[in-house]
Amino acid sequence: MKKKTHYTTEDIRKILRLTDRGADIWHPAEAGDITFDGVYHVTLHDLRAALQAIIDQNLTADDVITWWDLLNDTLYDGLGPKDVLNEEKGYRYQDEVPWYDFPDNESGVLFRLWHDLIQSMISDCYEIEDNPPVGQMESLHDAAAFIDCYLNNQHQPKEKWQYPDFMMEYFIDCFDDDDTLAEAADAEKKRFAAWVDLLADKENPRALHARCYGQYTGNAVYAQDFTAARDDAEKLFALTRNPQYANTLGYIHYYGRCTGGEPEYDKALTCFTFGAANGLYESIYKLADMYKNGYGVIKSPETAFRLVDMLYRETCTEYEKGNHDGKFADVALRLGSMILHGVGAPQNIRNGIAVLLQAEYAIKRRMAEGEHYGDNVVAANITRALGEAKEICPPEKNTGKNEDAYFWAIDRLMGDGYRLGFRARKLENGACSVSFHRLPKRGEAEPKKTFFVIPDIYYCDFTDTIHGQVTPVGGEMPAFGTADDFNIVNESGQAKTIFYYDSKPVFTLKGDSFDWRFPQPKAKSGKTVRLVGITFTPGGRQYDYRCDDEDVKAGDTVIVMGYDGEQSVTVQNVRLVPVEDLVLPLEKYKTARKKHEQQS
Repeated sequence: MKKKTHYTTEDIRKILRLTDRGADIWHPAEAGDITFDGVYHVTLHDLRAALQAIIDQNLTADDVITWWDLLNDTLYDGLGPKDVLNEEKGYRYQDEVPWYDFPDNESGVLFRLWHDLIQSMISDCYEIEDNPPVGQMESLHDAAAFIDCYLNNQHQPKEKWQYPDFMMEYFIDCFDDDDTLAEAADAEKKRFAAWVDLLADKENPRALHARCYGQYTGNAVYAQDFTAARDDAEKLFALTRNPQYANTLGYIHYYGRCTGGEPEYDKALTCFTFGAANGLYESIYKLADMYKNGYGVIKSPETAFRLVDMLYRETCTEYEKGNHDGKFADVALRLGSMILHGVGAPQNIRNGIAVLLQAEYAIKRRMAEGEHYGDNVVAANITRALGEAKEICPPEKNTGKNEDAYFWAIDRLMGDGYRLGFRARKLENGACSVSFHRLPKRGEAEPKKTFFVIPDIYYCDFTDTIHGQVTPVGGEMPAFGTADDFNIVNESGQAKTIFYYDSKPVFTLKGDSFDWRFPQPKAKSGKTVRLVGITFTPGGRQYDYRCDDEDVKAGDTVIVMGYDGEQSVTVQNVRLVPVEDLVLPLEKYKTARKKHEQQS
């Protein structure tokens, strides 16, 4: 077939609208050999007709890509207006109106359509395998809806426009974050609430999710409302069977948040069981809480311990791989407390302290890197658990030296199959500084870090390197070395330590002793804050409130602000906490005041 070398504006219009697909206009010559009798200006009606033709003609992904390449490459010189079709010309409608709104003119709509929505549709075509028809492709229908929205509403005042669902969903997604929503303009907050409610009434999962968790925690648009959150969570679970929503419902029932604080353990058990069966960590450790206390199930601390111990191993591995915003702190809190008090397993005070110190490290890092609902409570409970540990086993003086911990740390660094690098250098005082560090495995840019804990002095670090010092009594110190699997033997009376690999001595450090070197704690100011621990339900989660009234003691009734306004609660304990050890900034603590009975 002879290649076509000249195109009229009507030819361009037919190609734009995907008509006469068997004609010679679909077989052009090379771009440089083609002439045009004028420039055809693309309209929204042209593109809307093309999108409908893709659906009606049952076109495949390859058909659509061929059409688009023909327009954007071979026939591009015959298309206009260039200030819209050529993105480098600098046409920007975004400066005229808010980013989430429609422009006030057809050129602006055409610009976004050409450079955004249709480009997304073409990208989707490239990703499709086996070249099927694309009539049901979401991006195609979004582009069509975008055109229809403008054409149907262009003569209406903006406040009366009816927007397509995908635009409202995109807007909601952009503000589906409490901090972003709090910083939004009043008009944006109003639009957010209106569009969320509009889509939620259509049982749109994105909108229901935004409203559910906005009401669950309270934010700049929604007041905290557990009953409304429960209703939306039930709809979401029915629509999606997503275990996240079952877990949320489990928390609502477990703490009785819609029943005046009266737990609904039977419903909580159903929800947490579903979440646990789908591998959701929160649901698993909440099931463990229920077995530990016998809430709605047969009381079995041993079952609770096995569940939490399993989770600890999984979440600790994830933490070492870099997942620092996961649930490791929550799990380590539970396991450390159970080990410390011998619940479900033999008591081991040092191991319990070690795991609680890991929990403390993890929650501080998680809170420093972002906000998660309930982190304040988790951190307070970890602080409280470590306070109990210090009453059982007070910390020893931090001297900066710990020989046993040094050798234990070397063994710890070699875990998970890591080889170690070794460095040593002589100091001016005649001693030698030594360090061991993990070497990256094949395919790793950096080695994973691991926890290094000294329970006796309540010290915890997350590292891939340890440093020490040895006082030599003779012999030579190696400058560096590596080891795969050291067997360390400290020969008493000979002031030397021999490192073996595969039963053969690799090198020897001669000296009186090893000293582990770690940072000394900062001196504390001596200032303390008086905190009272309270619960809203028997055996429920404990919350810390500030109470400066020195007459308030455990067992007293105080008035606090709870989920449903002011409530009378019983003080479980009273603690004086150093300012430096507070989980939250001082101003973030809510206050409690003593309840005074009315005089008769």
